[in-house]
Amino acid sequence: MPVKWQGWLTICIYIIVLGAIATNVDRHSHSVSDTLIGISAPFVICTAIFLALCFWKGEKLHWNWGDPRKK
Repeated sequence: MPVKWQGWLTICIYIIVLGAIATNVDRHSHSVSDTLIGISAPFVICTAIFLALCFWKGEKLHWNWGDPRKK
């Protein structure tokens, strides 16, 4: 979960962009399969950009094996 407002803003923008893409694709498609095919590539691209941004600007990953002395 994000701690700062910038993280929350990033998540909100990600959700709004995906919603806008889904609405736009659904408006111009003729069937459910057209909608799923049209949404899949933008979804993958937006998610890859979102995850790259999270790894670049977010807290670094580390293993925590349950030992309270290791932080």
